[in-house]
This record gives sequence, structure tokens and C-alpha cells, in this order.
Amino acid sequence: MKRKIELTVEINIEEIAKGSEGRRDAFSLLNKRLRKEREDLEREFESKFEEIRSDYRLALESEL
Repeated sequence: MKRKIELTVEINIEEIAKGSEGRRDAFSLLNKRLRKEREDLEREFESKFEEIRSDYRLALESEL
């Protein structure tokens, strides 16, 4: 049995570039967005991992 978890990060670079007041501000905003994406990915991974754990346990139970 094999399960795959896919996670996607999507950040609009053009939006960051247009909405910032210079290079330093742009990179600061990018870092903030990346931190938020990371937190969201961690939550999403944990949720998907728990689903997979449950599936494996059910599969094992049916084999026993």
C-alpha cells in the first residue's frame, strides 16, 4: 500500500513587487508570506498524514 501527499505553495510575486515600497520591503513581505505558507503546509500535512494513518490502520485491521 502506498499513499502520496502533495503540497503546493503559491505566491504571487508580481503582487508583492507592485505592493511594496522598495527592494527591502518586497523581500520582507515575501518572507512573511513564505512563513504563512509554511505554517499552512504544516497544518495541511498533519491533517493528510492523520488520514493516511487511519487508512493504514484500517487496512492492517482487515488483514488481521
